[in-house]
Amino acid sequence: MYLDIIKFIIALIFLGIASYQDIKTREISNIVWFIMTIFSGSILILSNLNSNIISVILLIAYSYLRYIDPGKFDKYLDIIFFILSIPMILWGQLYGESLILLIIFKTLYRINVIKGKADARAMMALTILYPFYPELTLFKSNERYILNIIFPYPIEVLFYAAIIGFLFSIYLFFRNLSKGNVSRKMFTNIYD
Repeated sequence: MYLDIIKFIIALIFLGIASYQDIKTREISNIVWFIMTIFSGSILILSNLNSNIISVILLIAYSYLRYIDPGKFDKYLDIIFFILSIPMILWGQLYGESLILLIIFKTLYRINVIKGKADARAMMALTILYPFYPELTLFKSNERYILNIIFPYPIEVLFYAAIIGFLFSIYLFFRNLSKGNVSRKMFTNIYD
């Protein structure tokens, strides 16, 4: 339980820094996600010293390799890690699903479903920080495990972010409409 509180504080700090940078400069430094991944990876390693260490190392290796620009090798890297994650899932290793989620988030960025690189990196960093449902939820241990297989926690976070983004667009529409600012950008910008 205390570990989940520490994870929550780490997420709050780094997402707060990223939000501040986004508001000020409309760009988020890769250093923010890199340092968040270092903290997340450290917590993941320390909490899994006795078991699943190979899975954890593969998960963290993939997350660090995304900061290198391997060019054409990048697609092969995804295929290699995807193939490595299949036996992890079949043999009951807990982090195989998370490795696949990292590949999915990276692919969603490549095909322009996740629009910003910082958004994709944030989802990847959160996947390392929270590969499973936190203990602070109302679910029991076995329910969290089953739920994580059917509907992983990082995917739930992505859906909540999409819903909040949609609701914010509706808010912008009505705010701009009430001020008489009607244009194509009324769903994405605030006009005063």
